[in-house]
Amino acid sequence: MTPVFSVHPDTTLLEGKTAYRFTFTALSQKPGAISETLTCLEMVGNDRKGSQVLKTEIKGEFVAPLLQMSKTTLDFKFVWDNSLGYADFPLLTKPLTVTNVSPLNVKFHLKVIFVENVDDF
Repeated sequence: MTPVFSVHPDTTLLEGKTAYRFTFTALSQKPGAISETLTCLEMVGNDRKGSQVLKTEIKGEFVAPLLQMSKTTLDFKFVWDNSLGYADFPLLTKPLTVTNVSPLNVKFHLKVIFVENVDDF
């Protein structure tokens, strides 16, 4: 199972009488409650095993993004005209508004599948 939670940097040298800020990141492709145990080890000198200084459970409730589309389908009709070259055909466009109705920000990608065969109408 791939870890959902991560810490950056995962290793650092902490000088005496200093502080360091760590960034905790959570990324899950599945919605629901997830918890993992994170352990912080202290390494002194050439010690390879280390000793545990902190062990904590980190939890997250992940929600599926809710994207609302202005249209459920986009239909296009292309009519071939022998008198036009490829560059002269008008660009076929239609607007599509995607609204995030989730309580959190959503990052997404659109994948367009091009049709290789077109049925005769």
